[in-house]
Amino acid sequence: MIFYLRSSFHFNLEECMSKRETNKESVKEIIERYLEVYKMRDKLTAMDLEKAWPQIVGPSVAKHTTEIKLQKNVLLLRFDSSIIKQELSFGKEKISKAVNEHFGRNIVQEVLLY
Repeated sequence: MIFYLRSSFHFNLEECMSKRETNKESVKEIIERYLEVYKMRDKLTAMDLEKAWPQIVGPSVAKHTTEIKLQKNVLLLRFDSSIIKQELSFGKEKISKAVNEHFGRNIVQEVLLY
């Protein structure tokens, strides 16, 4: 059984199931392993971060955020307002903490504003 998630990506369930070490492994564990093997976890986390950004920083800051990137635990943010960028430069640690609390794990270690 093959699931097509995106035009250039497919998920082969039989291949993943054949690599199971025990029959007690849950579907969640299989998917988690699959995400790690194909290095998709960071991409999915970045997509979730973009979606949750207004909840994390509030609608006024989110409205002026033009780009959000997550690369190897570094959050890169671009703003269309130099005033907001300047103000947030003093609260980088607070942004990192808010993101990590929202996701319940340590995904951001550093915040860069540009």
